[in-house]
Amino acid sequence: MKILVQATTPEGTFILQGLPNKAGFLGKLVLESIEARDLKDACRRATATIGGFLSTVAVYSDIPLHVYQVDATEHSTGNTAVLYVNSYAPAAPGRLPATGLDPEFRLYAALYREALGSNSPSYQFLCLFKIIEGIQARNVRKVRESLEQGLPVPSKPRELIPATKADQLAWLATFFPPATSWDEMTLESTFPAEAVGKKVNRVIEDILRPVRDQVAHTFLDSGEATFSIDDPKERDAVLHWLPLTKCIARALIRNEFPGVFS
Repeated sequence: MKILVQATTPEGTFILQGLPNKAGFLGKLVLESIEARDLKDACRRATATIGGFLSTVAVYSDIPLHVYQVDATEHSTGNTAVLYVNSYAPAAPGRLPATGLDPEFRLYAALYREALGSNSPSYQFLCLFKIIEGIQARNVRKVRESLEQGLPVPSKPRELIPATKADQLAWLATFFPPATSWDEMTLESTFPAEAVGKKVNRVIEDILRPVRDQVAHTFLDSGEATFSIDDPKERDAVLHWLPLTKCIARALIRNEFPGVFS
């Protein structure tokens, strides 16, 4: 048995077909037609339309609902596109530092695990940016403490977002597990053209922080909500920068706690 749902969104009014899974619960939503510039835009618009419906159902039913895959087909050409949430492959726990785990490192590790465990890109982004922000503040504190004690000021490497594939792979290898694989599509989405060749700190302040402020305004600030995670335009900014934000967070953890990834 299928259900029909009318969804009214900023993109228009659409009829969604709800199809059951093997257990008889809602497993798939079908949007027959939507106007879009291209397949990627169609996926974004469809996800926004379906996301709005699922958010409403989540409120009424008090259950979590996630979109794990979006399939789009262009009517005129038959070309298809698929967006999906990839599951994590089995992995070994890794080699922990012989000297034990730094108590301060555990603070950032907890935030990182919180990000990985969330299905919300916006919340993931906030957790990862909190790692970045926290390590920046930690560096300022350590410099101040060194000056107060008359000790040499600790220095950190100044990094650029690598521009070539070879440099990108070499950079990623310094803070991701050795078995991590990177195909062309993943590298392209991890290193947006607007960021390559720029200093990491400039990317943080000029690009990532404005996105963080926009998201945090809805999650943390007082007042009315102005940011919708179901809005494709708003959601795009988070999704666009989330992979690189994750990499920068890991790079700063590597610099701050050298023994972690060695």
